[in-house]
Amino acid sequence: MIPDIHLHEIVKSCLKAIRADYAANSGVPSTTILWYLLNETKQADTGKFQWYEEAVEIFINRNVDHPKYLDSRLFFDRERAKIPTIHVMMAGEDKGADGIGIDQGYIPEQVIGTTQRPVLNRQFSMNANIIVTSNNSFETVIIYHVIKSMLISLYEHIQLFGFINPIISGRDIQLSQEVAPAGIYARSINFHASYELNVPEVILNTIGSLVYLQMSKINDQTVTPVIGPGPISGDTIIDTEENPIGG
Repeated sequence: MIPDIHLHEIVKSCLKAIRADYAANSGVPSTTILWYLLNETKQADTGKFQWYEEAVEIFINRNVDHPKYLDSRLFFDRERAKIPTIHVMMAGEDKGADGIGIDQGYIPEQVIGTTQRPVLNRQFSMNANIIVTSNNSFETVIIYHVIKSMLISLYEHIQLFGFINPIISGRDIQLSQEVAPAGIYARSINFHASYELNVPEVILNTIGSLVYLQMSKINDQTVTPVIGPGPISGDTIIDTEENPIGG
């Protein structure tokens, strides 16, 4: 599992879900997710700024050819900082709840032909930042709150991606001019969760495919013919009195 990529896919799923929901309910806007989150009974409009209408403009009306089309990026994209953008960044990882022996046996072994190798497991506790940027502060606020709400809405979906006990928080952030040009408004959704990383051991161990068992004597009495299935493969037959198990 690569958590950065999975989290970015989740953010893209949020955008797709919002747009698909609006398309499916375009005849009745009051049944859309955006209306539920931002209608005037839940969030009073600020002067001429109408929250729901602005959300429709940001998420729905601007297609991929629009100069301010809302999109997401893996890592921070300085070139898009002025345009409404969601940047997914890994902030750090810590040790998670690990078992003894590198959890060997917790995951079934990997079998490749006649070879097998153990699959080892470690758990990590990760912190990531989902950073929303725009040169318009109202756009930043709307995108931040809608995406945060969508992460809650897709909570079970997030866990199916492999994230354990996800925790969401957020804050305003000040971007250095070395990172982004002046006049950029930014908010960060802090995403904390655990995940497991399964890795096969490098050394391959051969499966005993040529093991066989035959008996030529029982209590010093010769048995003719010998008892047993014989070798599973190969043409050589070993004297089982001297070498009862071989391969």
